Amino acid sequence: MSRSLASMALLFTTVLSSTSCTGPQESSSDMDGSVSKPELSPTNARPPTACLVAACETLDISLTDVQAALDAGADVDARDESGRTPLMIAAANGAAPEVIRLLVEAGADVQNRDEDDNTVLIVACLGNTTPATLQALLDAGASLEARNLYEETALLVAATNRNLAVVELLITSGADLGARDEFGWTPLMHAVSNSTCSIQMVDRLIDAGSEVTAEDEDGKTAIVIAAARTRSIEIITRLIDAGADVNANRRNGKTPLMESSMYNRRPEITKALLDAGAHIDYVDLLGTTPLMRAAKGNQPEVVRLLIEAGADLNAMDVLVGTPLMYASIRDDEPTVITMLLEAGADPKLKNDLGRTALHHARENEHLQGTTEFEHLRTAAN
Repeated sequence: MSRSLASMALLFTTVLSSTSCTGPQESSSDMDGSVSKPELSPTNARPPTACLVAACETLDISLTDVQAALDAGADVDARDESGRTPLMIAAANGAAPEVIRLLVEAGADVQNRDEDDNTVLIVACLGNTTPATLQALLDAGASLEARNLYEETALLVAATNRNLAVVELLITSGADLGARDEFGWTPLMHAVSNSTCSIQMVDRLIDAGSEVTAEDEDGKTAIVIAAARTRSIEIITRLIDAGADVNANRRNGKTPLMESSMYNRRPEITKALLDAGAHIDYVDLLGTTPLMRAAKGNQPEVVRLLIEAGADLNAMDVLVGTPLMYASIRDDEPTVITMLLEAGADPKLKNDLGRTALHHARENEHLQGTTEFEHLRTAAN
C-alpha cells in the first residue's frame, strides 16, 4: 500500500532557520501595485544549502534561485530528516525539466534513496509531479522499476495517487503492469483502492494489459478491492466487462458482494454485482452471508436491496447468528431490525450458544426504549 508524503516541508534542521535567503534588498512594488518576489540569494544569515532547499520546496521553483544557491556552494545531495534530497523535493513539486537537469548537472544523484528506500522517481510520484518532470528524471537515468521498502515501484505509487498523466508516461516508458508490492497488489489494485479513482485510470490500466483476475496474497482481486471502496459504478462495470469474476476470492469467502454489502455506502454498487450474477447467499468460512455483513456494517439501504433480491433472512453463521442477531447488536441503525422482521426474519431462532436476537438486544443499552426494541420483543414472544 502506498505511503503518502507525511511532510513535504523539508526539515534540514542543521541549516534551516526562520531567517530569509534574501539579501538586504527589500521586495519592491511594481507599477501595477503587485509585489515582486524577492530572489532567494544566499546571505550570511542563511547558508547556501538552506537556500537550495527553500528554492526546491516551493511550488513555483525558480531556476535562478537554484542556480544562485549552487553557485554559492550548496550541497546538492544534502538530506532532510526523511533522507530526502533537494532533487527529490523538487521532483515531487513538479519542477520544470530545466531545474531537474540543472541539479543533475551539479551532481545530484538520481539513484539516491530516502529512509523508506524511495527513489527520486518514487518520491516524485508520491507528490505532485508532472510527466515532464518524470521524463527529465528518466532521461537522467532514474530507474523505472526500482522498489522501495514496501516493494512499490513508481507505477504502483502513481496509480494510487490518481495522476493519470503520470501513469500514462510510466506505461509508455515500459513500466511493468504486473509489478506487485509486499502484499501482492498490482497497479490496478492500487488504483481501485482509492475511492476517488477515475474510470479513465482504470480504462488505461486495463487497455494497457493489466490482468483483472490477478490475486493478491489473500486471494483478493481488483474487483474485490473496488467493491469495498469505489464510488464509481462505471469502474465495477468496466472490471466485469474485462473479465473480473463477481464471485472471486473463494479462498476465504469474502467475495465482491460480501465487501460491498459491509463497506460500500453506494447501494448501486451492490446492485451492479447482483445484476452481474453475484451469489446473494454466498458464505465465508464462518458461514457469514452478505445480508449479515450489511446488517453488521450499518447499511440499511443495502439490507433493503438484499431482502428484495431474495437473501436468506434466517441464515446462521458460527460467529453471531442470523442477520437479525447482527442487527440487534448494533445501536446506530436499529431500523434494520424492523426491516428484517417485516420481511419475515424469525426472531425465535437460537445461535450455537442458545441466544436469540432478543438476548442481544437486551444487552444493547442504546436499543432500550426504542420502537425497534419493542417491535422485536413483541415478535419474539
